[in-house]
Amino acid sequence: MLMKLSPVVSMSEPRATNEEERTDGQTEVHQIQVTDKSSVKENELREMFDAIDIDKDGRLSVEELIKWHHSVGLNPTQEEVQTLLAECDADGSTYIEFDEYKDKLKTRMDAAVNERDALMDAFRTLDKKGDGTVSYRTLRTVLSGTGDVLEEELQDEIFQDMDVKKDGIIIYKDMVGKLCRT
Repeated sequence: MLMKLSPVVSMSEPRATNEEERTDGQTEVHQIQVTDKSSVKENELREMFDAIDIDKDGRLSVEELIKWHHSVGLNPTQEEVQTLLAECDADGSTYIEFDEYKDKLKTRMDAAVNERDALMDAFRTLDKKGDGTVSYRTLRTVLSGTGDVLEEELQDEIFQDMDVKKDGIIIYKDMVGKLCRT
């Protein structure tokens, strides 16, 4: 997975993290969370971009992208980073300039917000009481009757983490937050 950016956002896939070297040798992590339909602010994107731009030349190279990925615990291949660069490099310069970075991230973040909103809408249709909860039994029934059926053991494993009070009731806002990492 490349350049993970938040609510299920990345440059190559729809968590916004970014690292910046500090003068004391420590690494500072920036995280942007999108909490409504508004896009992330340009100054936040600039901050993320500048943190990746090690040589401060205003553009991201393959080497800088690889170093950034390594700094956040990812180990992409050269080919994966080249693909990422090709996806973002609208002008063919073999670098990612800020405007290209900004356009790609805004597109991905907007898609992630839309995905989160669609999940919330789906859960709201199952929320018969209108109290922000849905029963495990209701979810199991829905999941068992649509698309690719999840094995019961996998369903149990997923929902055990989501059922905080262990009462068979899931607060779906929390579930969507975990699924979308918002």
